[in-house]
Amino acid sequence: MRTLLPSSQAEKMTLFVLGILFTILACGLIASHVRTFSLKRDTAVMVGTALPELRTSVSLLRSSVEAERLFARQARAAREEQADAFVFPLSSPVPRAVLTFEQLSLALRDASDGHFSLLSLSFPSKTENHGTHKTLGGVAVFDGSFQDVSRLLGALSMAGDMMVRDALAPGVEAEFLRMISTDDPMTLKAAQDFLYLDLLTYALTPDIVEQGALSGVSDALRPDIRQMLLMGGLSDVRAGLSPVAKRLKERNIWPLPLIEVTNVSRKGKRYTVGLNVLSR
Repeated sequence: MRTLLPSSQAEKMTLFVLGILFTILACGLIASHVRTFSLKRDTAVMVGTALPELRTSVSLLRSSVEAERLFARQARAAREEQADAFVFPLSSPVPRAVLTFEQLSLALRDASDGHFSLLSLSFPSKTENHGTHKTLGGVAVFDGSFQDVSRLLGALSMAGDMMVRDALAPGVEAEFLRMISTDDPMTLKAAQDFLYLDLLTYALTPDIVEQGALSGVSDALRPDIRQMLLMGGLSDVRAGLSPVAKRLKERNIWPLPLIEVTNVSRKGKRYTVGLNVLSR
């Protein structure tokens, strides 16, 4: 026969069990608070340790941005002085245009084993005043291969371009800087230096210049950036300007005067190129 506990003993047993349960719950809460406190303490220690480094990094980035702005202003000022003197002059552009065509033809003749030559160059048109600029029409006649004339036209297409950034298609410069800043912001200064580099300096040794500019970029990203720059305009510099860059530098023909090609006609190996030379 089952024996029932007295009422007072049942209540005591219930309170004892509840006491144990509340004790276990309290221990769990205390352990949770201890872990939370420990995490907050560790976070505070980590933040306190990293904060000076972060402040230093911010200061460095601010200094880098200011340095980039100053460098850009100085680079633009230097290029503007060159442009005023050689690219878009107040004086007659004819002497420098004649010298440019002579030296380009000589450079291409050397590159093609003497099969390319400038036969004649004349400026039969009168100077036309367009308000913001003046143009003088001319005609140049060459004897050579299609490849040589293509190289000549490629070099002339760089007329007016003075820095690496000038040769890039729209949007390429911004994407280049975005990729650099995402990979390593501390290499932005080298990227800016590259963009404002004299275009002829790049054309002389493009591989060496690119290697130096991208030396701080991760190995995984470097091929993508280089491919983007080449597709964005620098392959044209290599094809059009690099073959004649050495002679242009030696003869002080750089930067090129502002010349636009208006038409090209062919008769056998003889090419006639119509052009306009611009001035202020």
